Amino acid sequence: LLPNVRISSSSLDTTGQTTLRQEFSFGGETFSTGDDINTSFNVNYVDYTLYYQLLENSKFSFDLGLTARDFNGAVTVTGPTRDVACNNPSPDISSCPSISSSVTPTGK
Repeated sequence: LLPNVRISSSSLDTTGQTTLRQEFSFGGETFSTGDDINTSFNVNYVDYTLYYQLLENSKFSFDLGLTARDFNGAVTVTGPTRDVACNNPSPDISSCPSISSSVTPTGK
C-alpha cells in the first residue's frame, strides 16, 4: 500500500527602496534616520507530501498525510550605516564615519 506523492514549490522575490523616518538595526548594523536604503526579500521552498486518500466522493474528500518543507530565505538591507561604537553625543552624525554596507542573514 504505497502513499500518493505530491511535490510543490513556491518562490517570492521582492525589492524596495525607502528613506528612513526612524533609526533601526538589522543584522548587527544600525541605519540612521533620513538615509536611503534598498531592501531585498527572497523566499523559496519545496514541499514534499506523502498522503493517503481515505475517502472521496462527489461532495468532499478526506486525505491523511505528512509534509516536509525545504525552506531557503534571505533578507538584504543595503545603505549607509552608523557605527554603533561611535559614542559622540553630537546630533551631527557626520562626525561618525558612515560606510556602505549590505547585511544578509539567511535561513535554511
